[in-house]
Amino acid sequence: MDDQILAIYGLCTDFLTARHHAEDRKQKMTDAEVMTTALVAMVFCGGNFEHARARLGTRQYMPTMLSRGRFNRRLPLIRDGVFCPKRRKGIFQVLP
Repeated sequence: MDDQILAIYGLCTDFLTARHHAEDRKQKMTDAEVMTTALVAMVFCGGNFEHARARLGTRQYMPTMLSRGRFNRRLPLIRDGVFCPKRRKGIFQVLP
C-alpha cells in the first residue's frame, strides 16, 4: 500500500506540474498532498476523509496534515482551480 500511496502522490504532483499550477507559499500542505489525501480516502478508506487524514498524517507521509475544517475548505478550492480555472476569477461570480 505504501508504494500505491507514493504513486498517487507522484501522479498528483506530475498532473499539477503539467497544468502549470501555482501554489501559495504560505500553505502548510501542498495541493498535491491534499489531492493525494482525497484519493487515498476514495481508494483505501471507503471515501472516509478522516481515516485517510489519520493514516497519512504521520511523519512517514505528511507531518503537516491540515485540520478537518481546513482540509474540507481546501479540497473544493483545488477542484475549482485545477479543473475549472475560469471559475477562480471571483469567489461569488456566477458563470453563464
